[in-house]
Amino acid sequence: IRIASTPPVDLQPPTIEHAPLEDSPDTTNGYIVVATITDPGSGVNPDSVFVIYRIENGPWNRIRMQEVGTDIYEATIPPQRYHTDIYYYIRAVDNAGNGANTLTYNFEVTNAITILYDDGQPYWIPGGLSIGSGMFVRFDFSPVGIDSGRLHEVKFFFSRAGRFDLRVYSVGSGGAPGQLIYTKPNLQSPGYEWYSEEITNANLRMTTGAVVGFIVGQPIGTDTVSCLMDPALNYQQNMWFYANGQWGNPTSGGDFMIRLKVIPLPEYGINEGKDHQLRVSGLEVMPNMMNQKGGTIRYHLNRNGPVQLRIFDISGKLVRKLVDRYMPQGSYMTFWNGNDDSGKQVAPGVYFVILETGSEKITRKAVLVK
Repeated sequence: IRIASTPPVDLQPPTIEHAPLEDSPDTTNGYIVVATITDPGSGVNPDSVFVIYRIENGPWNRIRMQEVGTDIYEATIPPQRYHTDIYYYIRAVDNAGNGANTLTYNFEVTNAITILYDDGQPYWIPGGLSIGSGMFVRFDFSPVGIDSGRLHEVKFFFSRAGRFDLRVYSVGSGGAPGQLIYTKPNLQSPGYEWYSEEITNANLRMTTGAVVGFIVGQPIGTDTVSCLMDPALNYQQNMWFYANGQWGNPTSGGDFMIRLKVIPLPEYGINEGKDHQLRVSGLEVMPNMMNQKGGTIRYHLNRNGPVQLRIFDISGKLVRKLVDRYMPQGSYMTFWNGNDDSGKQVAPGVYFVILETGSEKITRKAVLVK
């Protein structure tokens, strides 16, 4: 007889540790899924470790993961074209037949920048929301390096199922919601999870930012929809409640778990025809105001050829050479950690990221802060 709170190790499924893939602008290279998978009992069955993925709403596909190091498994999802959503999860089975799945993750192949204020941890459920009231966030463009942009997708972390109307307002006086410019009525939350709604086709081109959120619709059964809040209210002036025809900032709770994806303008010549491929080169620095942990640099090459991607200080001195080689056409992403070529951390200040190809030279500013 065995009395315990957990089953013996030979009855426990494998443990899967994985950092979910984030949005990528790369339409040329595959998307590498890496996981650490362990099983202290019978051991992981290497023939039964898979990435299972689907493209948009298509069928599920299966790729066997290869063990590339001790307990480290890897597989590559094939490259996709711009503005494609990819969903995937990892499945592992041990030699005793016990199986485990991760959550289903989602990322998008896109040049859109995600603006968010929550920390990703759902904590608070706001009270007092009724039909006709709502939750909104003012998304400011300049802190993430966008001069102007086209609104691409809204993400909500809803607390329950329910109906709602998506709404977009301009930014009015003092940062308050201004004029209503777009609404998408009678949408439905699936429940306690992230929900995405694409609004690219609305062609909402904004300059300084936008106020985006939802109005509570008719209940489903007894449920009316509401959005989760994270543990701390760090961006109070960006959060807006709408109730009884009045706007107001929250005074308690946390930041609303509403996110906005914005395609920077100009869109580097994105062809909205059948192939959705970029026709001219482009360069993005995310964010353009970095802390000393650095930031991500995304760039697109419109043709094959020699490429140099370098960092210069304000005096014009070369600080870091990130890329210097022949490269094929496509979209790429690299990371600058704030170090120079000798590995030394550079001082806070203004730096310039310069992309040079055989026919083009593009410069973007990056500000490194403490």
